[in-house]
Amino acid sequence: MGKMGHHQASVDWIVNFIEERLRDNINYKPKDILYYIHKQYGIPIPYKQAWRAKEWGLVAIYGSSEEGYCLLPSFCEQIKKTNSGSIAEVFTAGANNRFQRLFVSFYASIHGFLNDCLPVVGVGGIQHKSKYLGTLLSATSVDPDGELFPLAFGVVDVESDESWMWFLSELHKALEANTEKFPQLNFLPDGQKGVLDAVKRKFPTSSHAICMQHLSESIGKEFKNSRLVHLLWKAAYSTTTSGFKEKLAEIEEVSSEAAKWFQQFSPSRWALLYFDGKRYGHLSSNIEEFNKWILEARELPIIQVIEWIHSKLMAEFEERQAKSNSWFSCLPLVPRSA
Repeated sequence: MGKMGHHQASVDWIVNFIEERLRDNINYKPKDILYYIHKQYGIPIPYKQAWRAKEWGLVAIYGSSEEGYCLLPSFCEQIKKTNSGSIAEVFTAGANNRFQRLFVSFYASIHGFLNDCLPVVGVGGIQHKSKYLGTLLSATSVDPDGELFPLAFGVVDVESDESWMWFLSELHKALEANTEKFPQLNFLPDGQKGVLDAVKRKFPTSSHAICMQHLSESIGKEFKNSRLVHLLWKAAYSTTTSGFKEKLAEIEEVSSEAAKWFQQFSPSRWALLYFDGKRYGHLSSNIEEFNKWILEARELPIIQVIEWIHSKLMAEFEERQAKSNSWFSCLPLVPRSA
C-alpha cells in the first residue's frame, strides 16, 4: 500500500480512512487529510481530492444539506413539542417551497433573558459554510455574571436589509408574547446600516449604540494606527466632557484625517458620556463570542447546526446552574455612614 500511486487512493477509500477522525473533529481540514495519508501510506494526493473526501465524509455521517432542508419543517415541529414555549419557524418561497428563512428561540433563552439578563442585546451575522451557504443571524445578551447569553438565531438565504427587518420582527414577537411589560432594551448592532435601521423600526423605544469593538476594528483597518484605537477607547470610557474633548484633540494630533473620518459617528452612539440609554458597562456586543461557539458547526447541514447550538446552550445552562448552586455565602449589609 505504501508504494501505490495517488490515482489508486480513491475518494471512497479516503472517506473510510478519515470518517472516525471527522466524527471526533468536524473541522478536520483537507490539508490535515493530505498530511496524515502521506505520513501513513506515503501517498501524495491532490488537495481537491482531499476536499471532496471531507465533503463526502460529512454527508456519510450527518446526511446531505438537501436532506437537512427537506427535514427542517418536521424538525421545527419537534423542537416546539419537546421544548414547550420555544419558537422554531421555517419560511419558504415560491411554488417549489424553496427555503428562505428560519427563526429559532428556545424558551429557556427567552425566559432567562426577560427575567434575569441585562437588557442589552447584540445583533450580528456570520456566513454559513455548508453547500448552500446562507447567513446565520443572531441576537445575544449578557447574564448577571457578565457571560454570553444567546437569545435567538436565524438562518437566511441572503443577508439584506429586508432579512434583518424580518429577523428583528420575529425577535420582537417572541419577546412580546412572553412578557406583560416590554423591557427598555439597549441594542449593540454590528455596524451595518441595514441592521441599525431594522432596530429603529422594530424596537422604536429602544436605545442603540455602535458596538465599540466593531468601531475600533474599523478605524484600525482604515488608518493602521494602534495609537488611534487606544485613544478611541479612552474617549469612549471618558466620564467628563473635558476628558472626552481631550482624547478627541489627541486623535486630531495623531491624524487629522482620522478625526475627520470619525465625525460621521455621533458621540451619542458610542461614548458612555453621551449615550441616552444604559449600557451597564458594556460598550461592545458579544456576537463574536457566539460566532466562536458555532464555528465548528458552520460546515454541517442546517439541522445539525441547530442541534449543535441547542447542545451548547444546554451544557452552558447546566454548568451555570451547578455553579450558582454552589454559592452559599450571603452579601453583607453595608452600614450607612453617620
